Amino acid sequence: MSSFFQFSLRLCWRVTVIELWKLFSTSIGDKFRLNIFLNKLKPGGVYEHAVISFNRIKAWEEVIAGEKDNIENLRIQRNNVNAHKDLDHDTVTNTVSLKKTE
Repeated sequence: MSSFFQFSLRLCWRVTVIELWKLFSTSIGDKFRLNIFLNKLKPGGVYEHAVISFNRIKAWEEVIAGEKDNIENLRIQRNNVNAHKDLDHDTVTNTVSLKKTE
């Protein structure tokens, strides 16, 4: 693979990790967290008019909880490799696969 495509691939992955992490972040500054959105969909929430069953929302939360290790790996990649470029970034192993989203 040419160096241009290798660079492009790394750049796209970097942006993907940073943007995906925003969905799972625990930081108050990240406004588009999935847990906040799911809470707004529940009865009494801002988007309760969407009429999504509590059981379906609970199932989504369980799927997210089941991906805890991958979400933690995203956090490590985001903090140690992509956002801050720590010196030990070579020791971080990517365990996240986008194939699961197909």
